[in-house]
Order: sequence, then structure tokens, then C-alpha cells
Amino acid sequence: MVQAARSGKQNIVEGYAALATSKESGIKLFNVARASLLELYEDFNDYLRVRDMHLWEPDSSEAKAMAKLGVENSDPRYFVSLAETRSDEVVANMTIILIKQAISLIHKYLDRVNENFAKEGGFREKMTQVRLNVRNKM
Repeated sequence: MVQAARSGKQNIVEGYAALATSKESGIKLFNVARASLLELYEDFNDYLRVRDMHLWEPDSSEAKAMAKLGVENSDPRYFVSLAETRSDEVVANMTIILIKQAISLIHKYLDRVNENFAKEGGFREKMTQVRLNVRNKM
């Protein structure tokens, strides 16, 4: 679970950096991040299931409250302080909600990157166009 979480975070960071020079590489890394987070999501679901713990329903008051907290707070220390005073079951459910939000944000970001790529092209296309412009001026 630790490796999946770390992989998700690292691939988001690397994907964002890679987008500056290669949309293809950036998109691939974001997809790896999404896959890692999906793996982590399943691990937390399994954690609850094998321990006969309750998984919050998406429309439950707990899930809605946690989703709201996930939107309103971006400081990890805030969530750590919450987790320190909650049961394992509640912490697992809180984490599931946050993972789902992260996956949703990745989907939205990739949609925007793909839309931008379709309109503007990629780095290679732009460099080719610059080179062609220089040749045409000669």
C-alpha cells in the first residue's frame, strides 16, 4: 500500500514535469499515477472487507462530510491530525474518499491536457513548425 501511494504521488510529480517537453510522456505518467491510486483504492477496500469493517456508502453523511473536507483542505497535516483521533475503520474510509477525489482530479486534468494537445499540438510539432518557418525564410 505504501508503494502504491508513493508511486501515485511520484508519477503525478513526474508527469507534470514531463508535460513541459512531452505531452505523451506526461500523459503516460499521469495514467501510471491513476493506476497506482486505483490499486491503493482496492487495497483499502480489501483492508475493510477482510476485517469485517464497514465501507461508507457514497451517499452517506460520513462520506459526504469527508468529501467536503477533501475539497476544502489541501494540507496533509490536517488529515494526519484527523486520523490520529479516529478508528482504523474511519481512517480507511477517509482515505478511500481522498483517493477517489485524487483519481477524479487526475481524470479532469488529463481531459484538459488532451483537449489542449488536440488544439495546440505537442512540443515536437511546434519545434518542427519553427524549423520549417526558418527553412522557408532562407
